[in-house]
Amino acid sequence: MRKGLASSGRNNGVQLMPIVYSANYTPNPWDGPYCISPIDKSPYSPDLNPIEQLWDYMKDWIGDRYLVAQDRKLSYDQPHEAVRAAWDAILTSILDKQIDLMQARCKAVIDAQGGQPPY
Repeated sequence: MRKGLASSGRNNGVQLMPIVYSANYTPNPWDGPYCISPIDKSPYSPDLNPIEQLWDYMKDWIGDRYLVAQDRKLSYDQPHEAVRAAWDAILTSILDKQIDLMQARCKAVIDAQGGQPPY
């Protein structure tokens, strides 16, 4: 595949940049002649993403009001209705609490050196 892409690019006047392919054949531009070393940490930290806390709140809200009351079964149209109702049920006080906790969350992640905070 790489040889085919290279010859196709050369035939069309495209200058190709050397790219190292990983085991799943996804190009990795960080390897190769440029020697760029990314930090080996995931850019995704659920502890620093306030929406994750809201998803948990919504999941619990839906479980309490829809799934328990209806023997854990929803009809075809009810999931959309349940998610909309849960989103609308998020109070300003819940959002304010997440904002207030952000500094403590950042400190906990820093103290854990990017790992899982102890809470």
